[in-house]
Amino acid sequence: MLGAEQAGLAALFARRGADRFTGPGSGAPLLTSVPAWLVAAVRVRQRLGDHWLVVGEVGDGDARAGQPALVHHDGGWAEAVRLTPRLP
Repeated sequence: MLGAEQAGLAALFARRGADRFTGPGSGAPLLTSVPAWLVAAVRVRQRLGDHWLVVGEVGDGDARAGQPALVHHDGGWAEAVRLTPRLP
């Protein structure tokens, strides 16, 4: 999960043909300075039109409190905020 200040990194991952994992290392890439991360094993891949639905089984992960997450919605980037429930 990317943080609210990482829209540039999100754009890199969205760009077709970009080198997303430059640098040393082996195995699954782990991004630093992110609010949360997961390691998952792919269990299902399903083609849906011109997209793929990928379902994974999470084996490990971690989260850092206080770092707002990045959200992409309706063509733009925003910071995720906790909503206060409204009672009827």
